[in-house]
Amino acid sequence: MGTLLALSLPANAANAQRWASIVFDTAAACEHVMSRHDRSSDLSRLNRTAGSGRFQHAPELAATLRAARRWAERTSGGFDPTVAPLLDAWRRAGPRGRPPATGTVRTACQLVGWRTIDVRGAEVRLRRAGAALDLGAFGKGIALDRVVRDLRREGCAAAFMNFGESSLAAIGGPWRVMLRHPAGGF
Repeated sequence: MGTLLALSLPANAANAQRWASIVFDTAAACEHVMSRHDRSSDLSRLNRTAGSGRFQHAPELAATLRAARRWAERTSGGFDPTVAPLLDAWRRAGPRGRPPATGTVRTACQLVGWRTIDVRGAEVRLRRAGAALDLGAFGKGIALDRVVRDLRREGCAAAFMNFGESSLAAIGGPWRVMLRHPAGGF
């Protein structure tokens, strides 16, 4: 999903290898559905067909987007998974060391709007041409929820996962978490 997933297990865990496989296999399966960095993912394919009117059969992505739409509605659009065009405008401007042009931001904002996501059963589409989804931390959170569920099902009593330094999950503990200070140190 465009970042790293780090796993910590107790040093004496007899099933550490099996649990590590569960973590990374589950995360890879989620990436194949929700990553915009993987051109073959369901999400990437949906982004490429935005505005075509065609629905894409993608049951797991449909379930994820139903949840994303609920959060977008609950937050009155404060969370909006269709923010990708705006993120891209800022990423392109970054190397120049200045914000994107006002017109670029205005154009990108016209492509953002969670209500353009259609979910019909196991099928999804984006109604607006040029619209695109970026599930970011939302997708990493869903992936970690699934990883924790799978680990618990396999009897794992202690594990800590750091997915891109913004999404964390723990089983058991205690785990010590240190946050980076913007000025350096922790």
